[in-house]
Amino acid sequence: MSKHYSSVLEMVRDLSDKEFADEFDELMEHKEEEAIILRLQGFIAALKLYGWCKDGVAYVGTCGTTLGEAIDYAIESAFSTYKERK
Repeated sequence: MSKHYSSVLEMVRDLSDKEFADEFDELMEHKEEEAIILRLQGFIAALKLYGWCKDGVAYVGTCGTTLGEAIDYAIESAFSTYKERK
């Protein structure tokens, strides 16, 4: 048994059912936020990779959207979707 797994088991044994449910919900919420951040990091890396420059300004796509605008939109939409589901 891994060290992490056994420490989680110890923590679970010390909690009541209600406390465990609260702790589990909090842990899952944290994991979901972490997953959003990881996806955003990958998405932003892809935007940077496929972006292009003209006159010192980085763009993405073909409609004149700057890299900064695209990143801001990605972050805003990812977290607004998350907040709507809560």
